[in-house]
Amino acid sequence: MLKTIKDYWMFVGIALLVGLFVGMSLLHPQTKPAKTKSSQTEQVTTSNEPSSKELPTETEDEKHYRQAFLTLERPYGTVASADKATLSASLFKGLQRLTDAKTVSEVTGTVDNHLNMTSQAMLETVGIALLINRYQTDEGSLLVTPTKAEDVLQFLVVLKKENSPNAYLIGNWNKTVDQFQLVQIIGGDIGASYG
Repeated sequence: MLKTIKDYWMFVGIALLVGLFVGMSLLHPQTKPAKTKSSQTEQVTTSNEPSSKELPTETEDEKHYRQAFLTLERPYGTVASADKATLSASLFKGLQRLTDAKTVSEVTGTVDNHLNMTSQAMLETVGIALLINRYQTDEGSLLVTPTKAEDVLQFLVVLKKENSPNAYLIGNWNKTVDQFQLVQIIGGDIGASYG
């Protein structure tokens, strides 16, 4: 018998695998719900009826806010009110210094205006939004969230302009050095590109 198994080892292996699969299918049968023709027609007829539970359409501002909110690392986290107050004071001081510039080419990041960590291209984009397009920061809209790093917080602030869609400014704040990195503007009619 051992000689027969050695001669026909491939057939014995296949027979064992088939037996294993049959045994597994008997122990764990996979049943899929059968779709009948009546349930398919029922689905078609219900989809043609007017629905009273239609979701409201999302406005452009809501879409951009959601996109900006989900860009944050931990959007549902909370931070201490003291950290939020310090961030708010430094951020709006820095943004005010940007609006005090006479031209976009004069917009620079310095240690004094707390924007030293922001790239020049992003500073110019924010400068275009504030100086040329006349967007205003909405200080009441400031959202501050934690990050994975202990000394970094993220923020989202709304830039508003009458008769224009809102723009959403996102950035990071390093608590240790009290410096901002403006990262991205989502939405709005900024009219600038960088990169």
